[in-house]
Amino acid sequence: METKKHTWAIAITDEHLLEFSYMPSASGVDHLADDNNFAEAAERTAREFAENIDITLTPDAERQRQAALTEASTLAQQRA
Repeated sequence: METKKHTWAIAITDEHLLEFSYMPSASGVDHLADDNNFAEAAERTAREFAENIDITLTPDAERQRQAALTEASTLAQQRA
């Protein structure tokens, strides 16, 4: 029998991925059953984690972030 799992991931750099993998435990509970809402609980846990950490970017990463924000803003203005 294949073990089902739910994965939530976010890129934190071009080379690094923060990934949470959730899978049923040996408790015998079907965590993937609709009434247990496993996927929602996994996402909520990952979001709560992300909201409670502070990532300090390197100067290069900050420049990349600013460039991406500028590009996104320019594209949004062009579409408007």
